[in-house]
Amino acid sequence: MAHFLVQGTVVSITSGQPVPYAQTEVFQVNNPSPGVYTTTLLATATTDTSGHFSAPFVFPSPPRPNIILRVSQTVGGTTTFIYSENPATSTRWAIADVVNVNIKASGNLITINPPPVGQQTGSYFVFTRVGNIVAGSISQTNGYAYPNEGVAPYPYPTQDSDMPFGGTLWIGGWFGSGLIALGATYYKVQWTPGVQGPNGPGPWTDVTDPLNNSYYDPITENWIVQSMGPTTVGGVSDLYVLPDNPGIKPWAFPDLIAELDTTKLTTGPQTLRVIGYQGGAIPSIIGVTVATWETTYVDPAYGTIKVQIDNTPPTPVAITGATVNGSTITACQTANLGSSASDYLEIDFEVYDVLGHLRDYALNAIWGNNQYVMPPPTGPNPAYDNYSAHINGSNQWQGSSSLKIRYYGSVYNSLEMGPCAYDFRLVVNKRTTNGYGLIYTGYEYDFTIVLARS
Repeated sequence: MAHFLVQGTVVSITSGQPVPYAQTEVFQVNNPSPGVYTTTLLATATTDTSGHFSAPFVFPSPPRPNIILRVSQTVGGTTTFIYSENPATSTRWAIADVVNVNIKASGNLITINPPPVGQQTGSYFVFTRVGNIVAGSISQTNGYAYPNEGVAPYPYPTQDSDMPFGGTLWIGGWFGSGLIALGATYYKVQWTPGVQGPNGPGPWTDVTDPLNNSYYDPITENWIVQSMGPTTVGGVSDLYVLPDNPGIKPWAFPDLIAELDTTKLTTGPQTLRVIGYQGGAIPSIIGVTVATWETTYVDPAYGTIKVQIDNTPPTPVAITGATVNGSTITACQTANLGSSASDYLEIDFEVYDVLGHLRDYALNAIWGNNQYVMPPPTGPNPAYDNYSAHINGSNQWQGSSSLKIRYYGSVYNSLEMGPCAYDFRLVVNKRTTNGYGLIYTGYEYDFTIVLARS
């Protein structure tokens, strides 16, 4: 008998986050005749909170085992297979002694989002993150993620900087263990327009969006989904309950305090704060008032968090016209482009965002069998542009309502731009994020002509 080990991680194919407490099964694959496969279970292992598993087994070798993998997870009493390999196409034949795998699972699954730091031990509340963006990467001056402020050199010189927020935000925060010991059990999350301190004049509005979390029960080997609020306790409405025993009970999101629908908020910078309550929904901690709680029991730097809100798509996004040597060409019309230095095809377009949150745009000419005209023109305006070329400390790039590119006949000859139908495709993205990815992407405009060459 020989010893073998299959180990690796299971992550969500969509978010890349680890999938904890999932059952990973290793099967031996036999192929007794062409097209016929049978399997035998060799080993089962459970992923830990990092999504890692280790499945040792013994096997009468030689020959070496041929294996496939299958992963399942039980949520709310229902077991779902979230990854399954086909023996006809996915078998690992004659494996080595140790096999390392990275499994990307999909479907109805629970992932875990560990907080950026462990739970603080003091008597403060602190915001930790928005999605996967840690609070320390969000400007507390204007609420942009990965901010470039002041003068160059800038810390985030890429198109994915100065990002506003939109859509539904998963907000993370920690109640220090000292606050838990003092009796903090419930809390409210509130928001107000503008940039304010924790005891600012407001007006403050309660967050009332439903919040669910999940924890793993090792006895039943099942993920339990629990509603965290909002609820009413002791006559106080819009309360959420803290996850009990954080750090001991395996919560999927131990620091998740709100799922905030930002379409209910106004455009621009917003301030979020948290107010803690004792078990009986008494708005005090050891007899102090709510106002004292807001100013005394919050972290000086991140006891509030500012987020810049933008829930608007880029507009307008359009190809506004085309000309050959100054003569207008309409959609579907044939354009005759000569080959001299004075011959040109011009495409006019507009890419504009009134809030100044453009990320990038690209205008491509596509013809034939998925052929792209390369390289794209660089003038009079670039056919591709992104925010990194416009960072100036203002957090803004609006684009323009008057852009144009030119294909000169002497530069783009009949080999590079042959006679054919052409689709000029403009694609625009904004920088607005929900903390996990962009939410305004792929805004597209197409303009088609038939190009003849002379």
